[in-house]
Amino acid sequence: MTDEELAALLIARDPEAFNEVEAEFGYYIRAVMKNFLKDKRDIEECVYDTLNTVLEHYPENAPKKLGAYIAVVARNIAVNKYKELKAAKRGGGVPCVPLHELRSLASNKGDPYDELMKKEFTAAVEGFLLEQPELHRRVFIQCFWYNMSISETAKANHTSKSNVAVITHRLCAKLKEYLTERDFEL
Repeated sequence: MTDEELAALLIARDPEAFNEVEAEFGYYIRAVMKNFLKDKRDIEECVYDTLNTVLEHYPENAPKKLGAYIAVVARNIAVNKYKELKAAKRGGGVPCVPLHELRSLASNKGDPYDELMKKEFTAAVEGFLLEQPELHRRVFIQCFWYNMSISETAKANHTSKSNVAVITHRLCAKLKEYLTERDFEL
């Protein structure tokens, strides 16, 4: 089934869309979940939650990339479950999730321009990534968006773990400098 056909089922809120999305994207959703969660029951619970969320909340103005939309929903659900599990283990502590750390670099003083600041920050990070070599962009996205380990990232990019570690370290330093030059409070 094509993305357009799946999108039509989702917009119509057809219950069959649940099974079709699971058949088409189930493996992909599980792969995203495995980067955050280790327990198979938690993964399956989050897969089910992802499928339900996509079915119930799919926007009428369909996103261009169905897989990317599903990946964002899956990732958000996985991060929330991860936080829930870590908070329970640590008596309510907040886990260290890389993307959330990155977002916290943008100044957030509670003023009415928060939404604008988030958009500017996102645009700045995207601009920074566009200036980087393709390998560096892939490593950044895999480590900080998909939360892949250094060894998984190295394997996916056919490079060494030490190379991935050096790339991430240097990218973080460069990004900090890049954002500071653009007046983001760090």
